Formats: sequence, C-alpha cells, structure tokens
Amino acid sequence: MDWHLVDIDPKYGSGWTGYTWNKEFFPDYKEFLAWLHEHGLKTALNIHPADGVRGHEVMYRDMAEALGRDADAEEPVPFDIADPAYVKAAFDYIYHPYEKDGVDFWWLDWQQGGVTKVPGLDPLWMLNYYHYEDSRRDGKRGLTFSRYAGPGSHRYPIGFSGDTIVSWKSLAFQPWFTATASNIGYGWWSHDIGGHMLGYKDEELTTRWVQLGVFSPIMRLHTSDSEYMHKEPWMFNAVSKEIIERYLRLRHELIPYLYTMNLRASRDNRPIVEPLYYREPENRLLYMDYRNEYYFGSELLVSPITQPRLKSGFASVKTWIPAGGWYDVFTGLHYTGAKTLTLYRDLDNIPVLAKEGAILPMEDFSGEGYYTASTENPEHMALKVFCGQDGAFTLMEDNGLGSEYEEKNWCATKIKYCEDEKEGKLTIAAALGNTACIPEKRTWRVEFYGVKGAESAAEGSADRAEVLVNGEKAPTEYDAAKNVLSVCVGLTDTDEKIEIVVRKAATIPETNDFRRRLNDILMEAEMENIPKMQFGAMIAGGAGKNEILSSALASDMPEEIRGAFAEVLLAE
Repeated sequence: MDWHLVDIDPKYGSGWTGYTWNKEFFPDYKEFLAWLHEHGLKTALNIHPADGVRGHEVMYRDMAEALGRDADAEEPVPFDIADPAYVKAAFDYIYHPYEKDGVDFWWLDWQQGGVTKVPGLDPLWMLNYYHYEDSRRDGKRGLTFSRYAGPGSHRYPIGFSGDTIVSWKSLAFQPWFTATASNIGYGWWSHDIGGHMLGYKDEELTTRWVQLGVFSPIMRLHTSDSEYMHKEPWMFNAVSKEIIERYLRLRHELIPYLYTMNLRASRDNRPIVEPLYYREPENRLLYMDYRNEYYFGSELLVSPITQPRLKSGFASVKTWIPAGGWYDVFTGLHYTGAKTLTLYRDLDNIPVLAKEGAILPMEDFSGEGYYTASTENPEHMALKVFCGQDGAFTLMEDNGLGSEYEEKNWCATKIKYCEDEKEGKLTIAAALGNTACIPEKRTWRVEFYGVKGAESAAEGSADRAEVLVNGEKAPTEYDAAKNVLSVCVGLTDTDEKIEIVVRKAATIPETNDFRRRLNDILMEAEMENIPKMQFGAMIAGGAGKNEILSSALASDMPEEIRGAFAEVLLAE
C-alpha cells in the first residue's frame, strides 16, 4: 500500500486510505509504469477506500467540487459507495486518470466497517461490482482483485483469502479451503503463497507452499513489510532456491493448460480446483478422509504435501487413487486404482497424477533460448501424453483482450490420442477460428508416458520404439527412469495437421521398473548403510515384489522408507 502517502498530517486522519503517489519512492510514477509495461508486466494498486478523499490528496479539489464540498475549508469527501454521485466522481477523478497513466487494475483490500446507508449492502461487495463492471468498458476483458466479500462476490474479482500465518498448520488448511470454495462457485481463489505474517522461518515450508501454489487457481506470493519476511528465491538456501525457481517456471509453462481450464470455468461453471467427491459423489470417504487432494482442471489430480520431511528425507501424504491407470507427472510412476496409497516424496516434488489418456499442453522451455517471461501465446509448445487409453484435449487461445464470451475471439487446436496393441497415434489438428492470435508456426515437443523405448535394442527389434511424424521416421529421446519417449517436431504451420505415430513399442503402457525405483529410494534415503546394502543385494538378485515387501515390513528400516518401498511395490 506504500505506493501512496501513508505518513500524513494527523489533521487528515489515518494514512490507511490514500490516492496520492509517494514521490519519495516513485519520483516519476508514469515513467515507472511505462517501464513495467515495456517488460511485459502489469500493475495493480492496493487501495483501502474507507476514509474517502481528504484535503491532502491531489484529486481532492476536483472531488470536493463535484460533490458540493467546501474545498477551501478542506471539508472531507466521505466514502459512500451507495451514492451514485460519489461513485461517478471516484472513477472520473481517481481511477480513470490513473488507468490512463498506466495502472492496469485495482486491488480492493480490507474495507473497514462492513455497513452502508443501505441496510444489508456490504461496501466491499459493491466495490467489487463497480470496479469489475467499469474494467469492462470499451469492450475490454474485466479484471479486478479483492478480498472475500461474502457469497456472490465470486462473480466479479479474483478472490483474496486474507493474510495467512506462516506455519505448517496454515499450509495444511489451504488446499481444503481452496477446494471447498468451489462448492459456492468461488473457483478463482488466491491465498498468500508462503504465508504472509507472524509464524516462523522454515525454508522447507515455503518450498512446499510454492509447490502448492503452482497447482492453485491463482499463484500469488505475498509478504508483510519486514526485511525478515521474503519470497524471492535467491533469499533461500541453494536447495530451496533451485526448487522454487523450477516451480515458478513450471507455473509459466502451464499457462496454455491453465488458460484453457479458465475458459472452461467461465463457460461451463467448472472451477479449476474440484474436490474429489465431484467425480465420485457416492464415495463417502472422499468427503473427509482426503480433504486436501483435488482435481486441477480436467487432466490432473494433485495431492499436496503439507507436513515436513522426516530425517530420512521423505514426507508423505495419504492419497486416493481413483479407478483406472494413473501416472505421476514428475516421476513417471504408474499406478492402478481404485485404492488408497500413502505417497512418499523428497523435497523436489509433490504427487501430481494424470490419468491414462490425459493430454497436458504446456509451453516448451527446453530448447536453447526458449525461456521467456512473455504472456504471448507461445511459439514453442510441449505436450505430455499419458498412454494406456484414448484421450482428447482442445487447446483454447485468444489475445486476452476482448470479451471471453465471444466465440470469434478464440482459436481452437484439437489434439487427439488413440492407441491399440500395435501403435499409438497423436493427431494435432490444424488450428481453427481466430488464428491471428497465435504464431503462424510452432514447434512441438511431445512426451509419451508409459512407452517402452528400449533404445539400446537392435534396429528393427520388436523392443525398439519407432516414431513417425507425418509418415517420416523421426529421432527420439528416451528417459528410462520415467518410461517417457520424446519426439520433437520442428517449426510447422499452425494451419497444418501433425500426425505422430509410435510403432513397435513393446508395451503401451510400459509397467514400472520397480527395481530401479527401489534402488533410487535407497540411494537417497538417510538411513543405516548395512540394511541399505542388504536390500540393494536383494533387489539386484532378482527377488520378487512380495519377498521385498515382506522383508521391508519386517525390517527396522525407517518407517517412511518402508512406506516408500510399499508405494512402489503396490502401485500397480
């Protein structure tokens, strides 16, 4: 809020409300806003309107004269959201001039009082309405940001839950809170990623909160005004810094998926975060036993970790695996449902699952020079395709400016995957609709999960996967740890169809290499070396799943390592 003057003459009251730029911090605020725009950034100003407009404000005289106040006597202009004349003057003399200077939208923060001269009319609710509707003038897309103002206020702003406490208990509350907000239609919800105030410093806690934030409707880091409270990645230790930076980039990579899911929310009333019981309403356990697990759009299932790791280096979360086959997006581990499993992860990742047949469109940052902070529709695309079932996804894009309700503003790219026992086929159809809003050409990096690549196999072997792009054999890369086969398609006109066929794969989907995964757990686990070597020998010696599991359960290895073994051995 310190963009405006806060240290004011006491005769005017508190500096909590303010509309005059602090020239000490921003000597030329117009130049500053223009600089932000040059760097592809948008600006929202935080406002607390409750105290109206006082005599020290730069727009005071215009406001006073418009509303019949004695400007020479510096008679205050009280805040009155129920008075149409006040509302008009506020937009004419405060908000519209600042928007002309470069302010993009407004953050309506705590509105004290909660009462107006109209019984039952909440001032913050009314502010939300007026600001949202005003932001849509001249055919623009509406956007405003506000604290929660009661049921019904979800129709207008990005929601703000208020200042969160920095603690594990607070983090554990956020997923359930965000998911159940969907029950009253409040799907576009944000909270303070990493916590806002009080609590204690815990870098693991912040890292886990950022991981949750990536799979939240709105990702917004927010910190109280203290040199000891910070969210910049470079202020954390080397491990947390690397993970936080990677997840922040992941959020940007997910924009094509997020954008499509937000259009779905707007048109179909399907919030991006949905509790598990939305898809299995008859399963009573899903209402209470898995409160923090949720669907994230049409393709993903997220089970955040909201408790610290144990000494072994792993943290856990009890997770419901719905019926069918599922892949962990980060590890490639394949699960079959319907069942409950406790999933174990180190600090690098949280469980994010995609069902067989899912297609996840993303921006591709893997190539040299590909990384960008631009919010333009990307030239370099990535697709994650989760084999085992047929699937389809329609990528929706526009220029982000005109009305989201008008079909003419949108471009659709239909993506379809089909498979049988011989091959899997991915088709990226020619883009249709408003193709002016997307690049004329695109590259595509496609990752097929669950395909056995066996690149060490001899040419022509039935164990060697072969990939054809529009009928031509294409080079591939294979990640044996994840069972992911990748192929890249060079710059191709977006009005052309692309067909990718995976042939001669030994198995689609490929089953988990449980020996490799168990050995990876042993390599990372902080535990006694002798039992490590004993289990390593058992794994390498060809012991079966049941023998390894029974030996692990009977051993004195750390409980969470036994649990991590059980997750892998019971996944399928």
